[in-house]
Amino acid sequence: MKYNKIIVSVLFLFLIVFLVSSVIAISISSSPKIIKTYPRDNSNDVISEKEFKIRFRESNPIAVELHYKNILDNEYIVEAFNLSDIVECQHKTNNEEVWECDKQANVNDGEIEFFFKVKNSINEINSEVSRARFDSITPNLSVASPEADDVLSDFFIFSGSVDEKSKVWYEMDNEKKHRICSKCNYFDKEIRIPSGESRGIHRINIFAKDEAGNVAKETRRIFII
Repeated sequence: MKYNKIIVSVLFLFLIVFLVSSVIAISISSSPKIIKTYPRDNSNDVISEKEFKIRFRESNPIAVELHYKNILDNEYIVEAFNLSDIVECQHKTNNEEVWECDKQANVNDGEIEFFFKVKNSINEINSEVSRARFDSITPNLSVASPEADDVLSDFFIFSGSVDEKSKVWYEMDNEKKHRICSKCNYFDKEIRIPSGESRGIHRINIFAKDEAGNVAKETRRIFII
């Protein structure tokens, strides 16, 4: 009788170990897997578009959330993705296991901190906390020369300023780009008018693009004689 009790106890122990192992295996195998997120974790890059993306693997997600805050704030703002809205979330593979979700967030300019949360019926997983820096403001471009309706014969003189370091160039009559300066706050450059350039009225557009990609534009009408 004692021998039978030992056998029963051993079998019961094996059953418990098997059940615990099965539960752990199911739990591990059913965890969502985050493949990548955007913006990349780099607060040195400056981004104008306030768009957040996540790609993950999960056959049956029940919730996807974006958690974000400005770096000086205490509380995260939480925005949930609509999994049934193809504009926000869509399958990226035929077997419908890989998803990609993206959302425009109403976050202030400056450095922010964010992470994603993905849930299924059993588990949830967070992405690593990342940082990014946003700038959605167009640079302030001030063009001193050329002035409106300038009459020119040999040279353009481009001078002016930008309130943040920018790439500055011009286009005449919406044609080829011509660089004035790169990463500059001030510019003062003399450029010879190409030989054979037609006389008459021309439109010159001067552009300034900041580090985040925001572009300012000033237009001048000139006369070439």
